[in-house]
Amino acid sequence: MTSALHLAAYCALSLSAAAACASEDEDIPSAIGQMAMLPSRSLAAGEPLSDHELQQRSARIGRIGRIGRIVVTIEDVFEDSLSLSAPYRVVNSLHIATHIETIRQQLLFREGDAFNRRVLDETARLLRDQRYLADASIEPLRYNQDNTVDVLVRVHDVWTMSPGLSFGRKGGENSMEFEFEDTNFLGLGKTVSASRSKNVDRSA
Repeated sequence: MTSALHLAAYCALSLSAAAACASEDEDIPSAIGQMAMLPSRSLAAGEPLSDHELQQRSARIGRIGRIGRIVVTIEDVFEDSLSLSAPYRVVNSLHIATHIETIRQQLLFREGDAFNRRVLDETARLLRDQRYLADASIEPLRYNQDNTVDVLVRVHDVWTMSPGLSFGRKGGENSMEFEFEDTNFLGLGKTVSASRSKNVDRSA
């Protein structure tokens, strides 16, 4: 009995010492490895990670070398639904949507950058300042196993084409003026304007 007790005590001391050594040898890379093993989950539902948690984990945006981790969604002028009346559907069909690359060129962050809520908010503010966008928002979409986070950039287009035509008659002479302006020409975010006028004195 005494030998069995001595053996049990020896085993307990050995396990305790091994645990202490493992604790002392633990370093930052191993902690990051454990963090990367966390299950991938949607940030739109379930148990989302807060912006603070993402920054604490030093999460990075997107997976380096992979396309589509910064997801850009362009919403049409009018929300597309079955109840949308014909005139609004016509406007949507005539409207040239902003190109995804046009939005990407204005982002203040890239795939591989550290997640930073301040940078995301500043980017959204800059997008909302564009004349061809009614609204813009940027939110984390999904946290991945490799400690990266997918980001959703959502913008809402507005109708940007503004033509004008006017006629007049004064002193027995006709006058005419035509003007055209588009602040998002061909969805490129560029402003194009032209005008032509003609009256008894001159044409311009």
